[in-house]
Amino acid sequence: MNTLTDKNYWDHLPLGNPDKVFFLEIIQKYIPADPSRTLLEIGCAGGGYLFALSKLLGYQPSGIDYSDQIKKTEELFKSQGYPIPHLIQNDFLTWESPIKYDLVCSFGFLEHFSNPHEVFHKHVSLASPGAYIILSVPHFRRLQWLLHWIIEPQIFQNHYTGIMDKNVLRRLCIEKNLEILFLDYYLCYDFWTAQPSNSIFKKAVSRLAFQSRRLIKTLARYKPNKWTSPHLLLIARMPG
Repeated sequence: MNTLTDKNYWDHLPLGNPDKVFFLEIIQKYIPADPSRTLLEIGCAGGGYLFALSKLLGYQPSGIDYSDQIKKTEELFKSQGYPIPHLIQNDFLTWESPIKYDLVCSFGFLEHFSNPHEVFHKHVSLASPGAYIILSVPHFRRLQWLLHWIIEPQIFQNHYTGIMDKNVLRRLCIEKNLEILFLDYYLCYDFWTAQPSNSIFKKAVSRLAFQSRRLIKTLARYKPNKWTSPHLLLIARMPG
C-alpha cells in the first residue's frame, strides 16, 4: 500500500477538540449507543473523533496511529477526565490485530493513499460480523478542486482525489457486501487550507473563498451537494 504522506506530515496536528468534530448528528441516527461494544479509530492522533465517538456511543475506544502525535490522544482523554483508551502506535498497513471491532472508523485517512481500495479492504477486515464502518474523506472536486488548485496545488501531492467520489465508495461497499446506511456529501459549503500562502493573489482568492460562504450556501439552498460540499461521509454495516 503506497502512502502519500510520512510522519513529518502529521507533526503539526494539534490536540483534538471533541466539540468541533463533524458528522455526530448523522452518526447517532444510524448507530445505537452500547457500552458493551468496541470502537477502533484508524489515524487517531489528536483524539478529537475518538473521544467524541466514545462519549456519544459509549463504545470502548481503541485507536491506532504511527505518528508521535498519538500522545495527544492520551492527553485529551486525561484532560476530559476519561480513562485512557487502548492506543497502538504502529503502522496500520503492516499491523495485525488480534481482535475484531464493533465499529471501525477513519476520518480523513483513506485519501492519503494512492491505492485506497486496499486500505478500505483492511478497514473491513478489522470489523466483526454486523459491525459498523464509518469513513469520511474531503471532497476536493468541482469548486473545491478549483479553489485548492489556485491556492495550494501542492495539496494534491498527498491527497488522492480518485477516492473522493460517491460512486467509488458505493462500489467498494458492494464489493464487500456492505449495507450502506448513509453515503452523501456533508455540509453545503466550507473551505480551509492546509498552509497559509505568501502570495498576494492566493491570499486574495483564499479570502474570497472564506467570505463567499453565505452567498454560495444561498445559491446552493444550504443543501449538501456535489458542486460545493467539502466532505463525503459513509456509514455502512457488515453482513452478519
